[in-house]
Amino acid sequence: MPDAGTNRRTAKLGRAAGDKMASKKEISDNKKGFDAKIVRGKGRVPIIKIRCKRNVIGRGRPTALHLDLGEGFQNPRLRTRDQRLNDITAELGRGDPRIVVSEDGGPLRLIINGRHVKPTGRYPCFKGPVSLPYEADHEMALFEHSDVDKAVVSCLSQPHRVVIPVAWQNKPLMYFPDLRRDLADGTVEIIETKRDDDRRLQEPHYRYKLDAVREVYRSEGMKFRILGRSEIMKSQLYKNAHEFGAWAFAKVSPARKFVVEAAIADAGGTLPYAKAAELAGGTAILHALVIRRSIYFDLTMPPEDDLPVMLVDHDALRRSSPPLL
Repeated sequence: MPDAGTNRRTAKLGRAAGDKMASKKEISDNKKGFDAKIVRGKGRVPIIKIRCKRNVIGRGRPTALHLDLGEGFQNPRLRTRDQRLNDITAELGRGDPRIVVSEDGGPLRLIINGRHVKPTGRYPCFKGPVSLPYEADHEMALFEHSDVDKAVVSCLSQPHRVVIPVAWQNKPLMYFPDLRRDLADGTVEIIETKRDDDRRLQEPHYRYKLDAVREVYRSEGMKFRILGRSEIMKSQLYKNAHEFGAWAFAKVSPARKFVVEAAIADAGGTLPYAKAAELAGGTAILHALVIRRSIYFDLTMPPEDDLPVMLVDHDALRRSSPPLL
């Protein structure tokens, strides 16, 4: 890869050639080891051919660079979003962007490091390998959603880092997603959570970065979504998830689990909520069975005595498992 100094020398030489197009047809910089020659491309568009006489850029053979002067030396930051996104898509084909994961299988970015002045914490997620760090209440709320969702098999916060090299700056684009969720049908979801008034969503550069990582995930067969705080927290689904999460680690004996599952099967596939809670030994055990993906009921409704409770059909989930959120 060319270093920063080589890029600057090349650009400077190209500008010099462009300034003297009318009077000089060749420019030579013997000190730096470059030759620049102006030729006519298709449609008589001027093109500068820059050839490195010495191995300044790379090893092996001299390197030739071609600069199109048809549109001038335009600042890459001023290019349209679609043009820059096309560049990212082309780089994906060369395998330049990469996803870096943690060596221990846990969160790659540890949020709690003693330097933040915002609320942070760790949530004991039942479906996570360890307690998961969070830096916003809506992030913790999404963990609670994932625990009660029968479609979600496992989840992990700050799961990896996406590194995308770009041509217009030396430093690559870096992105840390908030959550990875693995669903029962093999789907991998990458979710970014935002406050409803997050001003970064109005910044073109940040929106472009989100579009770029979306392309990276698409090439890897992953789904990428952005959820706002109101979508996560302002619903009956969240109220149930928050309440049920308090009993995630309640002790459930195999006998209790068998009794509830057998009663539902004997009743034709459904059992009233009140009856199921009685057989389980209380609503806490019933809610713990929901988190363990043993039973389920409509979590978008308040728990009532006549609410139907059903067994989780794992075969159907392996075919298709759309998440609740």
